[in-house]
Amino acid sequence: MKSPRLLLLCLPILAAAGMQGHVAAAPLPKGDPIRGKAYFEQTCASCHAAALGPDNKPIGGIGPSLVGVVGRRGGPDLNNVILDPPTLDKYLANPDSFGPDVEMPISVNDATDRADVIAYLATLKMPKSAPVPAASSSAGNQTSPKP
Repeated sequence: MKSPRLLLLCLPILAAAGMQGHVAAAPLPKGDPIRGKAYFEQTCASCHAAALGPDNKPIGGIGPSLVGVVGRRGGPDLNNVILDPPTLDKYLANPDSFGPDVEMPISVNDATDRADVIAYLATLKMPKSAPVPAASSSAGNQTSPKP
């Protein structure tokens, strides 16, 4: 009887297919903030600020200031998710996957580059004396007014 044998051969494949949604995500590689800063300055700084302005207010550009972004809640266009390293990794890999209102035109395709950028962003702490910005558009904490 070939049916039981076929079932035994297919059982591992069927089990693996059924577990696809239950497999834990792979841990993020450890990023290098120095490499992340270099990548940020070459690729991201034309749109995003990595410093605060007068009176510790976030500087808006084409994109939001990214000071204090790690651990902050994203705005409505990011479904108000907490921007922790795994979420930032997903966002940087494919910003459009967060919804139609996301306006970031660039993705970071390489996992090591993403880890490096996230490690750098984690160094951009909001000073205690700075006002806590409200959740706003995209992966940052303030956006510039639209023309």
